[in-house]
Amino acid sequence: MKRNSIKILTSVATLLVGGFIGFYFDQLKSEKDNSMQYFDVQVETTKNVLKAPSVASDEVKIIWKSDQIKSISSLSIKIYNFSNHDYENLPIYIPETKK
Repeated sequence: MKRNSIKILTSVATLLVGGFIGFYFDQLKSEKDNSMQYFDVQVETTKNVLKAPSVASDEVKIIWKSDQIKSISSLSIKIYNFSNHDYENLPIYIPETKK
């Protein structure tokens, strides 16, 4: 009888310890998931949307910030929010690069 009681107490103690460990790690995972921001970005480009016309006298020019350019391209950026949080007025910075 004493031996069966020890087996039962050991089983119950193991079950409780395992349950508490599982609960602890589940709470840690929930906190991490709530703090992470899931954003995905899709970029689409269309080159040569508007080309500079070829004129015999070369009098037509496209000027951007005092530089002559030969064509204008289009860029679309889509940002997807996969988190459980809604955001308003989220600043997005796109650095201008020169090729």
